Amino acid sequence: LDHCKNLDDNLRAHYSYLVALLLKTQHSEAIDHGLSVLQQLGESFPVDVDRDVIRKELGRIQALMPSSSTDAIFQRSAMVDESKIETMHLLLVVSKVAYNKNPNLMLLLILRMVDISLTYGLTPEASFAFAALSFALCGLGNHSLSEFCSRVALSLLQKFDRKYSHIVYALLNSSILPYKQPIQACLDSLKRAFTEGMEVGDVDWGVLALSRATSA
Repeated sequence: LDHCKNLDDNLRAHYSYLVALLLKTQHSEAIDHGLSVLQQLGESFPVDVDRDVIRKELGRIQALMPSSSTDAIFQRSAMVDESKIETMHLLLVVSKVAYNKNPNLMLLLILRMVDISLTYGLTPEASFAFAALSFALCGLGNHSLSEFCSRVALSLLQKFDRKYSHIVYALLNSSILPYKQPIQACLDSLKRAFTEGMEVGDVDWGVLALSRATSA
């Protein structure tokens, strides 16, 4: 990392370093390093994320979303700003790590992903962002907005050739979708998420999907 000239040249090295930290199960260090790189990309986050911070940010993001139809989001152009594209990918990586380590931080990270998607355009990571937000909103009891976000997530999954489908299915089929469809359909989707996660080497989320299926 010390020999790279600028942040753009550094990004691949930063990702490699993050992977190395995760392989050593140094999750807190991985989160701290990811947040440091995100700050260099122009996205800063508070050290302590409390409910007031989340409530304020959630209200702001909710006001940005056209809740009447998913089409307005689906039809947005693809993101072209390379810096923001890299930011979305890094936000996804860090939020996946924060899922178990720091849930409040994860929610703030995915709210930022949704904000960037609505402002700068869409990337494959947007399907994850809306699915994760749907998961969180369901847990908070906001089933209406959760269901809307789930429809956005599923539509974006098709738009971007089902990239991150194992994570999207794991999140939605263990939160809002059991309220909307038979439990057997959710179990089948969770098992498929396990298979797809293992196929792409995302063992943690594959196992998470399987555990959700066996505990349902």
